Amino acid sequence: MRCSVKNVAAVVATAVMGAPPVACGAHARGDGTVTAAACMRTRYLLTVNPGTTTSNEQRTLQFQATASACGHRAPVRGAQVRLDSDRVTTDAHGRASVTVRLQTGRYLIRLLVRGRVVARAHVWAIPIVSS
Repeated sequence: MRCSVKNVAAVVATAVMGAPPVACGAHARGDGTVTAAACMRTRYLLTVNPGTTTSNEQRTLQFQATASACGHRAPVRGAQVRLDSDRVTTDAHGRASVTVRLQTGRYLIRLLVRGRVVARAHVWAIPIVSS
């Protein structure tokens, strides 16, 4: 089976939307096609910026959710990002943000696609140390 680069991008988009991806090649060739190999696994990545914030201060955290399959990366739209009781949904570019005031500690952030946790990230809230 040979898939064009366009079809590989469709595999990523299909995987992001939650449908099972079709088998497609993972190795690019010089003529713009890829050879037959199963690339059924979609990997999700959730990043948070900033990764460390000052505790007890109101701060906006920005999230980016992406999925990769067959060597291509695409934003994850419509996924839910959870930080404690705060829940936000990613936009068409895979971005979301939430304004929070965190106590000192490490916080787990989860990315959910169709109700299933597919990626995790952490943010640290540290106290201000004055001299």
